[in-house]
Amino acid sequence: MKTHATEQAPALPTALLEDLTRTASSLPSSSRQSSLAGLFESLRSMMASPAFGGAAAAVMVLAIASAVMLRPDASAPGETFRGAGSFSAANSARVILVGASTELQHELEAISDLEDGVFSSVSSTEGLEEIKGALVIVDFKAQTITGINAKGEVAYSSDLPASASSTSLEIALALSRL
Repeated sequence: MKTHATEQAPALPTALLEDLTRTASSLPSSSRQSSLAGLFESLRSMMASPAFGGAAAAVMVLAIASAVMLRPDASAPGETFRGAGSFSAANSARVILVGASTELQHELEAISDLEDGVFSSVSSTEGLEEIKGALVIVDFKAQTITGINAKGEVAYSSDLPASASSTSLEIALALSRL
């Protein structure tokens, strides 16, 4: 700023000018975009380094090796997601179909997610009291579904639905209440 027409600004030392330009260029920018660009640039340079590649390869080798070593052995018969051993109808609830045709029994077995051997068919309800353990009795003659727990008490009772898929759902509900 000149106050007088003949007055001039004093001369600046050269070293001071160089210090100012060096300091001003190394100051961090306050813009968010340039800080994100710096973050992505540092992330890119980290991922491009040989150390990152070696670490990624080591993780992949460990993942594949652990999957191969921990997979179930195909030679172990009877091992399922529920553990070792085979299914035993004597140790679990049974579904007794009273007066059902074999076609209907096969349809219910196909629809449901129950283990093989859970369903059995009888022509009448005589003698069912002697069966020990939890039972679901689907009586097609009386049009009822009855769940009996292991103590012999009635834990569930319902009318028989019209469709096989609804009957399968009612059987599952009766089994869940035992």
